[in-house]
Amino acid sequence: MSANSNNETTRLLGKSPVCRRRNEQLRFEIARDNEAMDAEKEELLEKVWRRRTERLRREIARDNEAMDAEKKELEEKLREKKAKKSEHRREQGLLENDFSDKKSQKR
Repeated sequence: MSANSNNETTRLLGKSPVCRRRNEQLRFEIARDNEAMDAEKEELLEKVWRRRTERLRREIARDNEAMDAEKKELEEKLREKKAKKSEHRREQGLLENDFSDKKSQKR
């Protein structure tokens, strides 16, 4: 059978009522399958989005906890530094007062 007669047979078969009904049935099945796959794809995308969102929320919460701990540590260091500074000033103030008292006593 030559290529031309094979194409001709295919063309004639496509015009028969049986072939047309079968083609319509196949188109319908393909459209239904495509809709089902689109719905499944949407479900999977939503599932992936939820997982990613939850993972990011956990990461953000962990980062926030770490930053809070670091902030408390820095605030404590700052309080200690201020306490040392005020203690130093008190000591200097006392020394200055002692020094000025000695000067006034000498007079």
